[in-house]
Amino acid sequence: MTTLILMLNLLDLRGVTDFTGRLPRPSVDEEGPVEVVRGILSEVQSRGDQALREFTSRFDGVELSDLRVSAEEMQSALLSLAPELRKALELARDRIADHHRSQLQEPVDHGGDGVHIRSYRTPVERAGCYVPGGRAAYPSTLLMTAVPALVAGVQEVVVCVPADKATGRVAAVTLAAAALAGVTEVYAIGGAQAIAAMAYGTESIAAVDVICGPGNKYVAIAKQQVATRVGVAAAFAGPSEVVVIADETVPATFAAIDVILQAEHGPDGLAWLITWEESVAESVTSEVERLTEASPRRAEIAATLAEGGYAVLVDSPEAALQVSNLVAPEHLELLCRDAEALVPLIKNAGAVFVGPWSPASVGDYVAGPSHVLPTFGTARFASALTVDDFLKQHHIISVDESAYDPGGIAGAVEALADAEGLTAHADSIRLRDAARASGEFGSITPESKKTKLMARPNVRSSLDLIAGYHSAQVDVEVRLNTNESPEPPPSGFVDALKESLDSLQWNRYPDREARALRDRIAQVESPLVSGGLSAENICVANGSNEILQSLCLAYGGPNRSVLTFEPTYALHQHIAQVCGTDVKHVERDSEFQLDLDQALAAIVEHRPSITFLCSPNNPTGMVESSSTVRAVLDAVESVDGLLVVDEAYGQFAAWSALGLIEEERSIVVTRTYSKTWSAAALRLGYLVAPTWVIEQLDKVLLPYHLDAVTQAAGLLALEYQSEMEQRVAGLVGERTRVSAALADLPVQQWPSEANFILFRPLGPAAAAASADTATGTATDTHTALAGNFGDLVWQGLVDRSVLVRNCSSWPRLSGCLRVTLGTAAENTKFLDALGDVLT
Repeated sequence: MTTLILMLNLLDLRGVTDFTGRLPRPSVDEEGPVEVVRGILSEVQSRGDQALREFTSRFDGVELSDLRVSAEEMQSALLSLAPELRKALELARDRIADHHRSQLQEPVDHGGDGVHIRSYRTPVERAGCYVPGGRAAYPSTLLMTAVPALVAGVQEVVVCVPADKATGRVAAVTLAAAALAGVTEVYAIGGAQAIAAMAYGTESIAAVDVICGPGNKYVAIAKQQVATRVGVAAAFAGPSEVVVIADETVPATFAAIDVILQAEHGPDGLAWLITWEESVAESVTSEVERLTEASPRRAEIAATLAEGGYAVLVDSPEAALQVSNLVAPEHLELLCRDAEALVPLIKNAGAVFVGPWSPASVGDYVAGPSHVLPTFGTARFASALTVDDFLKQHHIISVDESAYDPGGIAGAVEALADAEGLTAHADSIRLRDAARASGEFGSITPESKKTKLMARPNVRSSLDLIAGYHSAQVDVEVRLNTNESPEPPPSGFVDALKESLDSLQWNRYPDREARALRDRIAQVESPLVSGGLSAENICVANGSNEILQSLCLAYGGPNRSVLTFEPTYALHQHIAQVCGTDVKHVERDSEFQLDLDQALAAIVEHRPSITFLCSPNNPTGMVESSSTVRAVLDAVESVDGLLVVDEAYGQFAAWSALGLIEEERSIVVTRTYSKTWSAAALRLGYLVAPTWVIEQLDKVLLPYHLDAVTQAAGLLALEYQSEMEQRVAGLVGERTRVSAALADLPVQQWPSEANFILFRPLGPAAAAASADTATGTATDTHTALAGNFGDLVWQGLVDRSVLVRNCSSWPRLSGCLRVTLGTAAENTKFLDALGDVLT
């Protein structure tokens, strides 16, 4: 049998009944690697980014200027993918997502004996995914780690992947996978230093709550070392392992290629063949040598097989499973007769592949379950990565008074507490019993439900973590925080409305179709639309908010998505989530402009049912060009979606998307009475759209949703069109004046075509940095410095009785404030107050 000792080491266990202590495997417990890892962790914890750069240079041979991979590089990588490769990645992503969605089951409430228990789960806020990259590119690992986290609801998913030594960059295919998954935070950091950065945090990388992903032994040891600080998913996901149990019924080439496929990953792994037939051991070992010699990765395979490659001979299939259960491999393949019958004998394995047509490579890429699996024997107690690794379960317990009845479970609590000598535990029961007996607390009966402790119904899980949408309400002289008109309606409006109300039939429902109002809006907006408009192109509702909600109810909902371009109007996302619609985001560039290539790619990738485009954008005030909106519309129509252009501030801009409205185009434009028509109190909004959209909205709007008073007031307001247009021109003039005045103050501002201006007050250090730049645009340094300073300026303005919108807590708007244009006097008071605060 000397021919067996080729690429695989021979381990003959025939005649052995107790395999304990007879199974060799690579060790990761050497003192050297552990001490090296501890040193790396300590250095990164104390020196942050500087240590990361030094270790990346030393271990990977890469000099990094920016640790984070830019959004532009990720998008470029996605666009450069070959079509067939992109299709394969999308298939893998979708199958992984579908499998992990099936794991998201709502916890069940239960109770009895007066104790009611319910539970709910919340995702961790931030998850870190480690993706190997030193010897090869692993886009599949990115999908197998990031997608389960995103499905679980994790809001911030971070990926660390080492850069290629030859290019100094992360592999393009890995970045493309990140873009397809929806990951935006990728760092070109690998090894134990990446685990340290995610566990402890550095200047560039915020700490995470859970770390997942496979790696070499140094990465695996690092995860062990930080496990007390962060969650470490899927136990010990270290160097790859496979055990192939085979007999003569499967071609030797099948078994051999499956033995070496995990060995491709490099040293320190495990690759075993277990068989009860000598001829199979010999033929498979010979094929292993032949395939290894022909492989472009023969060095990695040979390194693994030298230490961890074995051909194991046993007496029977049952003995093969006994050996495998002791090894507890990451991958187990059953390539033998009656493979399915052996499954009940499996106790320990990360993933099991049954039958000759089931190589582990299918699980590595597209089967659906994550290929991040426990290694080094940890399959004895650990499982594959799942959504549960990113979720925390919370138990809520409420107890009825009946639990304190004689024989109730409260008595058992008291008895157990006394047995353990925990007096306070027992007294918590006795005190309640005594109060109940004396009536001091009051008996809780159906007649006194106000004090009854009841289990409450669970809110819909998709709604549970959503915060309400609010803005600050402060009593000040000058209120410039809400984007409304600074002047009341014209003097004749109120008198005309009173006269109209005198003839109102108060005992009758309003006109459900609001026909007269829709006719008049169509007349007002027709000049902007080629071919004109009719009432059938108009939908009116209680503010543009109800219009947006109706669109999400009609075209959104479960298993559908909307796309937004951030930063933008937060209510688009909020309403979509309330309607149970998934929300996808595309980040605008550093100056908050829309990156058209990135936007078009995201539309094709996500295939949203609705794409929201706010123009002029809130809170930045910038308007999208006609060519941009046309290009976005073309992309939206290519995926059978609907483009919603929110023009709440459209009358202040140089052009309107109303000109794109056609019966056969999938575009709608929303507008409001709150700004131009001085009627914010009416809460009246409208939508201009093809007739087929209006027909669908009629199905979701409630009967008589728009009351008669609002209809009458809305109709009257439109009679003052000329005066309102003059007011718009006046506000545009004030916008120019305020913008010029801001240019003389230490602030950064963005160009606006709305009735507001977004600006960022600059602290002393930030102002100096800004003065040193040729363009005057903010740098990352003084943007960071502006965060708390924006809050201080906002409070300083409030102290001077001026209220603006504080946007400092909004994503990417650190330190930013937004001022609505008021009357000339109000604007002057704002500028004086701001100058006073900043000097």
